[in-house]
Parts: sequence; structure tokens; C-alpha cells
Amino acid sequence: VVREAPVLPPPDVLCLNFVNDGTLRIDWEATDSSKYFYRMTLYKIDPSGNRSVLVNTYSQSQGSYVDTDIVNPRNRDYSYYLVVENICGKLGSKSYLLSSVKESEIPVDATYLKTATVNYQRVEVIYLKSSEEDFGHYEIYKGSRDKGVPLQYVTSIFDINDTIYVDSDVNVNDRSYCYQIRVADNCGHLSKFSNEGCTIVIRGIPINEIKNIPRFKFDLTWDDYIDWPNGVAEYELIRSVDTGSLKPIVRVDNTIQEFTDSDLDYDWGGYWYSVFAYENQGMYNAISRSNDIYLIQPPLVFVPNAVTANGDNLNDYFRWSDVFVKEFEMLVFNRWGEKVYQTTDKNANWSGEFKQSKFGSSNVYFWILTYKGWDNITYRDNGTLTIVK
Repeated sequence: VVREAPVLPPPDVLCLNFVNDGTLRIDWEATDSSKYFYRMTLYKIDPSGNRSVLVNTYSQSQGSYVDTDIVNPRNRDYSYYLVVENICGKLGSKSYLLSSVKESEIPVDATYLKTATVNYQRVEVIYLKSSEEDFGHYEIYKGSRDKGVPLQYVTSIFDINDTIYVDSDVNVNDRSYCYQIRVADNCGHLSKFSNEGCTIVIRGIPINEIKNIPRFKFDLTWDDYIDWPNGVAEYELIRSVDTGSLKPIVRVDNTIQEFTDSDLDYDWGGYWYSVFAYENQGMYNAISRSNDIYLIQPPLVFVPNAVTANGDNLNDYFRWSDVFVKEFEMLVFNRWGEKVYQTTDKNANWSGEFKQSKFGSSNVYFWILTYKGWDNITYRDNGTLTIVK
């Protein structure tokens, strides 16, 4: 049985370079060695669509051809391709087409940066797969949001299907990082830069304003997302406590990058916040997430200095008011130093009962309070309690 010789592929890499405005050089890499190889032919298509053979080469080594039979190749398109012929006269597939106009204007098509988004303590830069037939690599550029400071090259990615760059060399809570992508072909030609993608940083501070209502709140601000061609549609602020999942609390227009959160649970002093930017319609419906920040309201306890134990059901018990308290202990002593009351329940109160009497014979007591909030600082306070009968 005689097997037919296989058809052979063209070189993986072809390059077109402008020597000058009247001279083009076509370069190609070597093909894989094969005993079935006969020759390789370089074809040319002129601006009128006429095809001609420029050269036949009987070597599988790398090669080049200089074409001077051209006129104004930056504006009049000359195209080139290679075909390999086997020993049986069978032609393989054509190489990709080299175009003088395309190589002159934009040698390599740019990619599009879909989003730069924070994922925990890293940044993920997501971009479109290159359409370049002669793909070489992606080049990643990085910098800060500062105006006038150019981005710097950081690395190259050689897998055309790897369209997510993960950057761990970041401090996502402190800085907004900007990225751009360039595509390079195997000839060393570079595309234009992609659009820019800059991460969002959310920041916040706890507010405790005694004379204002609401007194306790968090003031939050965040960066705008840069840069989707159609802009940002809206921002969504999400929040959670330590034991819960992040849930949306508000959506705001794309012109707003601040929010005051006063809808707080006074039994919980620590809150996580993050913000999402949503791309306007017309492109890829991309999303960019900010860093996560943890904000704490310091605990406070108000302890009264008197109780009117007269049975009118108004202020008859020793009770206190607390906000954002996690751990609590109240000790009460009489004038003789006896401990008459102790509790670790911040929601409790003391009726004055001690040794089967209510507020006993003493009308002045001494209390010691120890408590903690979500800041894990131990607070201590003390004072006297007067019983008014």
C-alpha cells in the first residue's frame, strides 16, 4: 500500500517590513523539516487584484524576499502569502495574508481592556482575546491614577487565550492602579495601547457627632472607574457585618462617588463595605469591584448616676444605655465594699435586690464597668449611683 504524501503547512511566522517607501521586505521562519517537502512559493497580489509568483524556494530554512516593484505601498495595498508544495505536487494551506496598508497603518490590531477589578488583595485585568493571526504576546503596562505619569511595562503573556492578568504586587486599599494592554506579533510589531482600566478605591471614616441626628454614621467615598468608552452607568454600594454576606444598600448615579450610611445596628460595631461600578450599555456590560474596607464604630456606654426607687415605674431600676458593645461586665458595690451585683449581659438591669432587700440600707453605691467593642480595645469606667427615695 502506497500512502499519499501529506500536504505541508506554511511557516508559522511571516513578517512584512518597510525598508523605505519604495521597498518592502518579506521575511519568514523555517518550516518543520519533512521528507515530503518540494518547494515553497511566495505570491503577491497587487492593488488591482492581480496575483503573481515572486519566488520559489526549495529550502525549508528561514528566508526573505525584497520587493521593489511597488508604488506608494502605504496607501495602495500589496498583499503577500506563502504556500508549500509537497513532492507529489499537492499544495498545502495558504499562510495568513500580509497587507502593506495594514502593516503601515496599524501593523497589529489592538485589544480591548474590559475591566480592571479588585479580587480580595489582588487586581484582575480582563481583556479581549487578540484577533492577530501572527500573535506573539500581550504586553502589560501598569501605573497609578496620577495624571501625566506614563504607565510602565511590567510583563508579557505569550498565550493568546490567557486574557486575565492577575497582579499581586498591589496595595488595593491605598492606591488606584491603572493598566493598558498592547499586542505584539511575531515580527515585533506593536499595536496601539488598549483603553485604560483603573481600579476603584473605597475609603471611609466613622462619625460620632453628639449634636447631630443621626449621631452615628460612616462617611464613604470612592474613586470613579476609568475608562469604559460609554462610561459608568451607576455605582452600587454593598455592606455586611462580620458574620454575614455583602448585600446591596444603595445604587447611585455615575456622577456620585460618596454616601453616608447611618442605618446602623447599635448592637454591631464593625461593617464591611465595597462598591461596584457597572458599565453603560453598548459594550460588554462589564463590572469593576473596589477593595473591601472594614470600618468600626467605637463602643459607648452611658451610666446614670441616680435611681428614683419610689415605685412609680419611672427610673426604678439601675440600667444603662450602650451602643456598639461586644463584651460587657458591670460590678456594683455598696458603701462597705460588698459586691451587690454583677452581670455580663449588656441588656440587663439591676432592681437593687441584695440579700432579700431592695437597695438595702445604703443610698450610695459604687460601680465599675469594663467593656469592649469591635475595635478590641478594653474600656473601663466607674462612678457612683445615688438612690433617691
